[in-house]
Amino acid sequence: MIFKDRSIQKLTNILIVFLISHITLLAGDDNLLWRSFVIEKKINSKINLELEQSSRFYNQISKIKQNFSEINISYKLNDNFKIEIPYQYAIFEKKTKNRLTLSSTINHKNKKNTFRYRIKAQRENEIA
Repeated sequence: MIFKDRSIQKLTNILIVFLISHITLLAGDDNLLWRSFVIEKKINSKINLELEQSSRFYNQISKIKQNFSEINISYKLNDNFKIEIPYQYAIFEKKTKNRLTLSSTINHKNKKNTFRYRIKAQRENEIA
C-alpha cells in the first residue's frame, strides 16, 4: 500500500497487525491474557533497578495460571557488558516457586547489526 500521508500508513499498519493478532487469538479453543506492569528506576549511569508484576490468565481469561513478582538489579560495566541479578516469586494454581538468577550479557554493535550473547545461571526452589 502506498499512501501520501505517512500517518495514515502507520495507522493502517497498526490496525492490520491488531486485527491479525486478534483473529489468531480468537481462533483457538481458549483465550489467554498476559498482563505485566514494570517500574524502572535508573539509580545512576551504571546501576538500574526494575520491579515487575505479571499475571497470566487462561480458561477464557477467567482463571490465573501464574502470578509473579520480580525485582531486578543490573550493573552496566561498559557499553558492551552488563550483569543482572533478578529475583522472582511466582504463584501458580497448585504451587509457589522462587528463583534467583545471575545473568551476564555481552553486546557487540556495528553499523548494521547488533550481536548479543547472554548466559544465565539460576536456582529455583518450590515452596510447599
